[in-house]
Amino acid sequence: MLLAAPIPTAPHGLRGKTLLELMYYSGLRVSEAVKLTLGEIDFAARPGRYHRQRRQTAFGADGRKASYWIERYLAQARPFLLKNARCDELFVGRSATASAASWHG
Repeated sequence: MLLAAPIPTAPHGLRGKTLLELMYYSGLRVSEAVKLTLGEIDFAARPGRYHRQRRQTAFGADGRKASYWIERYLAQARPFLLKNARCDELFVGRSATASAASWHG
């Protein structure tokens, strides 16, 4: 039910859905997930991997689903949320320069 809660038709909902899917399939805590940078996601690996503090962890058995949501978020929501600002973090907060740690849904 939690994974189905965000409505991914709006940029903020798509960001929330992606964050939840990533946390579910990778085992990341919220504090780890919101600090991920684009450089820490290995898009070439399938089902997907992240690199954090010299660790490499797979997304899990069905990581393709998390990869799908990350790719969709990057293509559809992140550019809208950035509003032409620059940010290396994967998840963009409510203001284009704030991290997703300020995310409230």
